Amino acid sequence: HDPPLDKWNALQEWREAFKAAFRREPKIFLDKACIDQSAIEQSLPCLPVFLAGCNSFLALKGPSYLGRIWCVVELYVFLEMGGAPSSITLIEFENTTAAGSTMPSSAAGTINSTSAAAAVAEAAAAAARAGDALPPRDAV
Repeated sequence: HDPPLDKWNALQEWREAFKAAFRREPKIFLDKACIDQSAIEQSLPCLPVFLAGCNSFLALKGPSYLGRIWCVVELYVFLEMGGAPSSITLIEFENTTAAGSTMPSSAAGTINSTSAAAAVAEAAAAAARAGDALPPRDAV
């Protein structure tokens, strides 16, 4: 899997852009935290319910993302539960830290900065066009 610090940095960059656009923290369903990793078989039936409650889908795509069936299944279920392809944001990042690195997160990983900011700006513009000042649920 991709290094956790690189994923964290990508998520934090997206979060900062979101906060700048919407003047609040995003509300997210984070699969790793919300699906019991020690009992995935029991938690899996809840995935459609979790994803049906999301307005958008944020994928942090490192080099291994598309090769992991779980990631592809989540995208599929999001779309099957009524998510629009246009509400999927894909932020690619490069692996720049070694596994187990103790490098501070501010120094680890790189992503295309304009991707995170552009994705949030597009979401803000769509919400404004729809008459919603702030979307109720933001990302997965």
